Amino acid sequence: MKKKATNSKQEQFNPSRDIFNEMLFQAQPQPMWVYDIETLFFLAVNRAAITKYGYTEQEFLSMTIKDITPAEDLPALRENNAYSNKEFEQPGIMRHKKKDGSIIFVEISSPIIDFHGRKVKLVTAMDITERITAEQTRLQLQRAVQNSNEIIFTTTKDGTISYINPAFTTVYGYTAEEAIGKNPRILKSGKHTPDEYKEFYQVLQTGKTVRRKIINRAKDGRLLTIETTVDPILNAKGEPEGYVAIQRDITIREQIAEKLAESELRFSQMAETIESVFWMTDAQKQEMLYVSPAYEKIWGRSIEELYRSRRSWVDAIHPDDQAWVWQAMLTKQAAGTYNEVYRITQPDGSIRWIRDRAFPVKDEKGEVYRITGLATDITEYKNAKTILSESEAKFRTLAETSPAAIFIYKEKFIYVNPAAQTLTGYNREELLGMNFWDAVHPDHRELIRQRGEARLRGDKVPNRYEFKILRKDGESRWVEFSAGIFKPNGNAYAIGTAFDITERKTIEEQLRNSERLYKDLVENSNEVSYLLNKDATITYVSPIVETRTGFTQAELVGRHFFDIIHPDDIANVKREFQRVAMGQSVKSTEFRFNKKTGETIWVRASAVPVMKEAKLDSIRGIAIDITEQKQAETALRRSEERYRELFEQALTGNYVATGDGKIVKCNQMFADIFGFESPEDVITSQTENSCTLDIFQPKFLSLLRTQKKLQNYESQVQRKDGSVIHIVENVMGKFDAHGNLQEIHGSLYNVTEKKTLEEYLRQSQKMESIGTLAGGIAHDFNNILAIILGHASIMSRSKTIDESISSSLDTIIKATQRGTSLVKQILTFARKTDPTIESIRLNDIVTEIVSLAKETFPKTIEFRIDVDPRIKTFNGDYTQIHQAILNLVVNARDAMPNGGTLAISTANVTKAELLNKTSSDMRDEYVRVSVQDTGIGMDEATKSRIFEPFFTTKEKGKGTGLGLAVVYGVVKGHNGHLMVDSTVGVGTTFHLYFPVPPVIHSISDSTQSTSEIVRGGDETILIVEDEDILREVLKQILETSGYTVLSTGDVDEAVRIYTERHRHIDLVISDVGLPKRTGFELLLQLKQINPSIRLIFTSGFFEPGMKNRMMNEGVQHFIDKPYDIAKIARTVRAALDSEM
Repeated sequence: MKKKATNSKQEQFNPSRDIFNEMLFQAQPQPMWVYDIETLFFLAVNRAAITKYGYTEQEFLSMTIKDITPAEDLPALRENNAYSNKEFEQPGIMRHKKKDGSIIFVEISSPIIDFHGRKVKLVTAMDITERITAEQTRLQLQRAVQNSNEIIFTTTKDGTISYINPAFTTVYGYTAEEAIGKNPRILKSGKHTPDEYKEFYQVLQTGKTVRRKIINRAKDGRLLTIETTVDPILNAKGEPEGYVAIQRDITIREQIAEKLAESELRFSQMAETIESVFWMTDAQKQEMLYVSPAYEKIWGRSIEELYRSRRSWVDAIHPDDQAWVWQAMLTKQAAGTYNEVYRITQPDGSIRWIRDRAFPVKDEKGEVYRITGLATDITEYKNAKTILSESEAKFRTLAETSPAAIFIYKEKFIYVNPAAQTLTGYNREELLGMNFWDAVHPDHRELIRQRGEARLRGDKVPNRYEFKILRKDGESRWVEFSAGIFKPNGNAYAIGTAFDITERKTIEEQLRNSERLYKDLVENSNEVSYLLNKDATITYVSPIVETRTGFTQAELVGRHFFDIIHPDDIANVKREFQRVAMGQSVKSTEFRFNKKTGETIWVRASAVPVMKEAKLDSIRGIAIDITEQKQAETALRRSEERYRELFEQALTGNYVATGDGKIVKCNQMFADIFGFESPEDVITSQTENSCTLDIFQPKFLSLLRTQKKLQNYESQVQRKDGSVIHIVENVMGKFDAHGNLQEIHGSLYNVTEKKTLEEYLRQSQKMESIGTLAGGIAHDFNNILAIILGHASIMSRSKTIDESISSSLDTIIKATQRGTSLVKQILTFARKTDPTIESIRLNDIVTEIVSLAKETFPKTIEFRIDVDPRIKTFNGDYTQIHQAILNLVVNARDAMPNGGTLAISTANVTKAELLNKTSSDMRDEYVRVSVQDTGIGMDEATKSRIFEPFFTTKEKGKGTGLGLAVVYGVVKGHNGHLMVDSTVGVGTTFHLYFPVPPVIHSISDSTQSTSEIVRGGDETILIVEDEDILREVLKQILETSGYTVLSTGDVDEAVRIYTERHRHIDLVISDVGLPKRTGFELLLQLKQINPSIRLIFTSGFFEPGMKNRMMNEGVQHFIDKPYDIAKIARTVRAALDSEM
C-alpha cells in the first residue's frame, strides 16, 4: 500500500466531527467513502465499508482507489467515472478486491461534492456479487437446456407451455411454434385414467417434485413411454408460479401396438377445446357468425360483445397495426392469402402477439360465402424465438457440456464433443481422423455409410434410427441416432446426436421373453374352459379341471355335464342350458360342482352357443371357482350382524336419517348427546313435517348433496333443553340413480369441552406471544428514552438556561415519562413485571377514581356507587389495580358519548358464585369490583377481541388499544378472574375478581422523597454499557456527583480493567444486555476475581426469572431505564454504603 501524503486540506475534512457523519454516513448499511479526485486517496470510510472490505479505518486512509481494484481492471478504472469531473455519474458496475483477496462485484454511484473549495467524491458501493453470479449461472443453465437430449419444457401456473428445448421437437415432433402457448394435454395418450391425472396434479400443487412413468403421444401419433420429473418454479414467497418438466423417452419399440385414437374430433368439439381462436364470418365481413371460447382468454373480452359489434375484433388490434390488418382482412381473406401476424391490446393494457390465418369456404358454384380462420396466441413463441436467436452463437459451449454425443461430419468427422469421446472410447484426435462410419459395428456399417452419404447428397433418408457401434475397447453398444443437414455458405454438413440405449435394448429383449411367458400363462389359466355338444356331453375341458375337481380330463370327457352338478342346482342349470340351446348367451350363473372326493365347490359359469347353419352345434363356456367368494359372503353377513351390535353399543352417536333429515334410527349415545332418554324418544319427538334436532341444517344438507360424504364436519347444534353444543360428524349419503339424496348415515360426538379448552389455550398462547414481544421491545425502547431523559435532566439542572429552554426541557421530560408509562403498561398486560405486593382495600381505590372522574367526566354521566363497607383486603400491586379499574371507568365514559349511568360496586364473594362461570383454579374467597355502563354495548365479534393488544373500536388517534389488554394482564397477574357481559344498545359490565388469601401483607412505605438531596462521593465506579451515548450520559451524571468513573462498552475490556484495578474499584454498574456475553455472565466472571463485588444492574426491562437469579448471586440494587438522576444517586449511594 501507498503511504498517504497529509496536507492541510485532508486534515480539514474530518466527517467524524459532523453529526451528518454519524447519522447519514456511518449509519448507512451500504459501504461509503470519500476520496480525493486528484490523489485518489481515501479521506473517510464508514463502518459498513470496513466490515465489507476487511480493512481497518487506518488501513483505508493510507490507501487509494487503485489498491482495492484488481490489477486487470486498472486500465478500465482510468476510463471510469472515478476520473470524471461530472457532478454526478450514472451508477456503474465494478470489481473490487477485499483484504482477504476475494473479488466482489459492486454497483457504484459517486456524486462530486465540494468541501472547503475542494472537489471530492462521495461513493456508495452496493455489493451485487450474488446477482452477477446468479445471472452467469442462469446463462450456463440455459445453454445446457438447449443442448440436452433430455426433453425439457416449462409451463405457467395454469399449465400453458411457455418454453420447449430442441429435444422436445425431436421426440414429440412439435415445433416451438406448435407447442408454446398450448397445454401439455397435446401429449395425452388416453392411456391414463382421470384419477391418475388428478392425483398427479394434486401432488404437484403441494409444491412437491413429481416423478412418474407415463405414456405420451407424439405429434405423428406414436405412443411413447416417458420418464418424467416435474418441479414447481417458486416465486419469492415460496409459492408455485409455474412448473418445469424434464423427460426421457424410454419407449419399447416392440411393445404390442395399441390402437390410435380417433384421428379427428367433430368440429364443435374441436372448436370448443382448442387453445387457438376458431372464427367464422360472412364473405363481406359484415357479421361474425362464430367464435370459439378461446377468444375470451386470449383477447380478454366477452364473446357476446364481439357478436354485438364485429368491429370489437379490430378495435382490440394495436393502433400501429389496425389500418394494415383491416386492409389485409378485406383484400386477402377471400383470396385465401391471409396469413398475418399482428398485436392486440388486452383490456388491462398487456400486449399479445397473434398469428391470424383465413380460409375461404366456397359453395357449389365456386363462390366464397363464408370465411373461417384460426387466430393463435404466439406471444410466448415470439419471446422464445428472441431467446433462441441469442443462444445460437453459443452452440459450442452448449455442445461441450451436453450429455448427448454430438458429431459434425462430411465424410470424416469435423467436430465431436466430449460425450462422443466417452461413448466411443476414442479421444478427439483419433475421431477427427476417422470416417463417420468407422466406429459403427460391422453388422450395420454399410447401411450407415449409405444413409450418411445419401443425406449429404440431399436424398430423403430417415432422420432417426438405431444401430450398434464398436467402441475402441471392442465392446458393442446400441445407440439411438438423430441426424440433420445444415448448409453454411452453401456447403452441406451433417450434424448428429447419439445416446446410449443399450440398457433399453436389454429391456426390450426381456419384454419379448415376458410375452412368451404370458402366452404360457394364458394357456394354463386358472379358469376352467369347457366344450359341450348339443346333448350336454362334455367334449373338452382344460387341464386345470383336475386341480379344481379332482377329475382328470380323460375322466370327464364323454360324461354328461349334469352328472357332476350338485342335485339341488340341476334344475337351474338345465334352464340355463335351454336358453343357450335356443341361441342365447349366458353371461353368468352360479351353481355347485361335485368334486371327485364328494365335496362341492361353487363356480360362476358363462356359456355361448356355437351355431352352424343356424342350428346349435356346441356350447363353449368358462367356469371360475368362487368358493372363497361364497365363504366371504357368508362372513359378510355375519359381519353385518356384528355391525348392528356395534351400532347400538358404540361410544359415538350413530344415526340413520331420511334424505330430508328425519331420524329413523339412532343409538343410545345419540340420545344422550341430545338430552333424550332413549332412541325411541328421539324418533317419536319428531313431527311429521319437521325435525326437533337442528343437525340437518341447510348448509349441512347442501354440502352432503355436493360432496356425497362429509368427514370431521363441525357444527353447533341445540340439545333438547335448548343448550348449544359443538359436535363433529362423519356422514355418508346414499343417492338414487338421479342423484337425489335418499338416506343419511352418520356418527357424531360431542366436542364442546374440547372446544372450550382449545379457546382457553389459544388465548393463553396469544398472551404469551405478546409477552415475548413486550419483553423484547421494552429494553431497546427504554434505552432510547434513557438517552433522551438523561440529557434533558442534565440540561435542566443547569443554572444558565433561560426560561423558554427550561420549559421545553420539562416538556421533553414529561413526554419521556409518558413513553416510560406506555412501556410499563405493555409489560403489565403481558405480565412481564414484578408487582409491588401490599395490602389493598378496593373501596379506597374506587373512592379515589370516582372523585377524579366526577371532576373530569361530562355532566351528562350519572354515577351510581355501591361499595360494601365490609369489603375484605387482599394482597396486590396498588398501582396496577388502580390502573386497571381506571381503564374500565374511562372505557365506560367513552361508550356513552351522549351520557348515561356509570355504576361501580364492590362485594365479597365466595367460590360458589364463580363455579358455573369459569373452569380455572378456584380460591375459597374473592373480592369483586364491577364497572357497568349504559352505553352502546358490543356484539360477539367485538367482544371476542377486546383483550387483544392494540385492538380498538375508537377513532384513529383516540385510543391505543392497550387499555383492556392492561386490565387483562393485571387480573391474570393477580391470579384473578375477568368476566364481561355486553348487549348491543344496552351496555356493558366488567366483573373483576381478586382472590383473598389467608394472610394479608401489611402496607410498606418504600418510597423516598425525590427531592431529598443525596450526597455524592469520591469512590471509583466502573460503567459497562454498550450504548455509547447512554454510557456518556451515565458517566456525566456520576462525575457531577464527585465520583471517579471508568467506562467501557466491551465485556472483555471490562474484565481486563477490573482484573487490573479491582482493589481500587468500589462499584460496577453494568447493563444486562451486552454484546458477546450478558451482564449476568459478566457478574459471574467478576465474582471469580472478587467474590464480594458490589454491582448494580441497569436495563430497559428486567425479565423476572433472570432478576431472581441475579438476586441469588448477591445483587441487591437495580436501576430501570430511562434513568432518573435522583434514583441513580440514591441507588449508587445505597450500594456503596451497604455491607459487602
